[in-house]
Amino acid sequence: MAKVENPFAMSNVLSAIGLLGLITSSLIVVRYGRRRVLLVNGILICGTIQLAMAVAYDKHGGTPATGRALVALSSLYFFFFNVRLPP
Repeated sequence: MAKVENPFAMSNVLSAIGLLGLITSSLIVVRYGRRRVLLVNGILICGTIQLAMAVAYDKHGGTPATGRALVALSSLYFFFFNVRLPP
C-alpha cells in the first residue's frame, strides 16, 4: 500500500522509534511519576492518529503521497503508543 521498497528496513525503523518511545517514557515516569496522565494522553493521541490514518486513506487511498503520510503517521503512532506523553 505504501510502496515501501525495503519493508524489512522500514520494520527496523519502526521498531527503533518504538524503542525510543519506551526510553522516553521511562525517563518521564521516573522524573514526573504521573502514569495515569501518561496513559490517558497516550490513548487519546493514538486514537487521533488512527482516525487521521483512516481519513487519509479513505479520501486519497492508493496515491504515493497518501502512502508516505501513512508511513509518517504509523511512525508517530508507534512512538506515542510507547511513550504516552503528559500534557
